[in-house]
Amino acid sequence: MEEIKIIVENPEQGISNYEPLKAWALEQANVYGGLIVDPNAITSAKADCANLRKLAKAASDMRIKIKKEHDAKIATIVAQLNEVSGIFTEAAAKIDNQVKAYDEQRKAARREEIQEIYNEEIGDLAGILTLERLSEPSWLNKSTSLKTVRGDIQAAVFNARQAIEQIKAFGSKHETEILSAYLERLNMMDALAAKQRLEEMDAALAKRQAEEEARRQSETEQEEARRVAMAEANAEYAETPFFDEPSEKPAETFDFAFTVVGATQAQVDTLIAFLEDGGYNYAVEI
Repeated sequence: MEEIKIIVENPEQGISNYEPLKAWALEQANVYGGLIVDPNAITSAKADCANLRKLAKAASDMRIKIKKEHDAKIATIVAQLNEVSGIFTEAAAKIDNQVKAYDEQRKAARREEIQEIYNEEIGDLAGILTLERLSEPSWLNKSTSLKTVRGDIQAAVFNARQAIEQIKAFGSKHETEILSAYLERLNMMDALAAKQRLEEMDAALAKRQAEEEARRQSETEQEEARRVAMAEANAEYAETPFFDEPSEKPAETFDFAFTVVGATQAQVDTLIAFLEDGGYNYAVEI
């Protein structure tokens, strides 16, 4: 059997016999991967195993050796590169700090100029439209002129005045709430939405109150009707005599007789009382 070796002629070019060496190692792995070693081949298997372990150690030792040699060769340049990298980074940071400081000074000066324009244009809306609310990031850019900034502020002030006048013209009892809705985002659509919402709430409340009032009125009328009906019934009852009073024209009279049989004294007394109360003329024969 030909001895298997790892051949490295130039570390920078890799293992000279890498492909055949790799192919042989994979073949050995495949052969023994699913094979149950036969007793007759045990000696050969042990030899192959020892050879593979020897090659694995040789590969590891060579890797360590080459890495040490390689690291030693490039140690100087690595250190130099690390050093100059740090110097470059530090220098760039110092320059960046200077640039940022200059830019911040420029922005501070621009903010003062913008503040002056704001003070000139805002008028009585200062408490409503603060500079912070109106400011745009682009105002601080060198490419944005102060004329543009002034135009933006003038437009914002004009739009706000128009919106506030329109809201007051509504004559709504919810003027404060509607105005607050507008000022939240300086958006008239928000104000109109708030106006509609509040008016719908008012309408719903008025409807409920009207329904409640109608219910109370109905109950009151029903109670009054019952009271009047009862009063009329009581009056009619009070005016109706127990017995019919004689009319101006004498009613036709009749004579008739009846006999009571087997009456007790109490019954006789009751009958006599009834006749007397009714104004009847009667005679009793026993």
